[in-house]
Amino acid sequence: MQPLTLILLLSLFVCFIIAISVIAYQKQQKRLVKVLESLAGPLSGAVQGKCLIARLEETPYKLQFAKQGKGPALAVITIPGNAGFIMAVRKRMFLDSWGERLGLTSPPDIPDKDFLKDHYVHADNLEKAAQVLWRQDALNAIRGLLETKMHYLRLDETGASLVIPLASMAEKDLLALTPGEIRGKAAKLFAAVGAALQPARNPVGEVKPFSASALFFDKKQSMIMAMATSLPLIVSLILMILAKKMYTPLSGQAMMSGAFRFSIMPTVIGVLLFLFAGRLWFRKTPESHRLFMVFSLLIPMTFFMACIAGFMFTNGALDSSPAVFYTTEVAGKKVYHGKGAHYSLSLAPWSGKKGDVRFSISEKQYEQFEIGQKVTLGVRSGMWGYEWVSSPPIAAQ
Repeated sequence: MQPLTLILLLSLFVCFIIAISVIAYQKQQKRLVKVLESLAGPLSGAVQGKCLIARLEETPYKLQFAKQGKGPALAVITIPGNAGFIMAVRKRMFLDSWGERLGLTSPPDIPDKDFLKDHYVHADNLEKAAQVLWRQDALNAIRGLLETKMHYLRLDETGASLVIPLASMAEKDLLALTPGEIRGKAAKLFAAVGAALQPARNPVGEVKPFSASALFFDKKQSMIMAMATSLPLIVSLILMILAKKMYTPLSGQAMMSGAFRFSIMPTVIGVLLFLFAGRLWFRKTPESHRLFMVFSLLIPMTFFMACIAGFMFTNGALDSSPAVFYTTEVAGKKVYHGKGAHYSLSLAPWSGKKGDVRFSISEKQYEQFEIGQKVTLGVRSGMWGYEWVSSPPIAAQ
């Protein structure tokens, strides 16, 4: 198998894996949207200073209280495992995205930090994101309701839990609550969260309806991200094919081996610079993080193929050595059938050359050459020391 064909197949395989990942991500995203919409409840009438009541009877959430040592009581609102919107291996990614959007923050000092560390996962350094993503009036309402801004997100294989330390209430008061009071307090909490996610009023004074899908990527954003990462890969592949056709290497295997060694360092440097630029970009658009992580798998392959294309192009374009003409004979020719016919010509080795040399030729050239026929071709040494064919094989006079 030709090295270029192998790289092409590898690129197609990577694109296939990326496509599968994107499809799985989109399905996960839709499930997240449904969970958030049921969490927020009906929000079409939200106004400043008032909270809407979420219909908890129609949601699969459970509320329970936990107490550990001398720490504050924890109200744990659990999403059962049948919601099934996350895999265990995606815990960190899920927390960084959803936790950031809900304004989950890490408290500086609270009792029993080891307990919380062992049982709960929380996002760090999200104070700034919380101030941007919460509506300020609704954020104040939540703080007034809970008397704290400390939130945790517990993630495990059974689902996710929103955890709020209720430091304002004693444990006995929590345990004495009736089911109705528990539902009422949970309803206020859900309504406050929903109001915080509710967009502010527009200029004409109307409240825009809440849609959890607005918190995630729409199809347009996904397409932009896909094109921004896939298009350079396609362009690099096309440039590599063109460079090979313009300056056909005499030995494709030797050329690809040299190009591979040449491309390692530029690829590593390019990927590091890309990741550094990506971190700066995320500070302005943190919502792009998840899709970027999926599509960024294409970036190393893009840099690698671009470096190979540049290596083959400069080897021929910047070569100032004179052409040397050799006379040899046709050792064989073959037709490969697939999506269209592919014609190959093999030339016998000449002085100083080991092994047959193969060329891709057109159908017309295939019909012109016969096995044993004498042919002449021009070869130049190449800027990087890899010989390339400056004059294609022609019948010897």
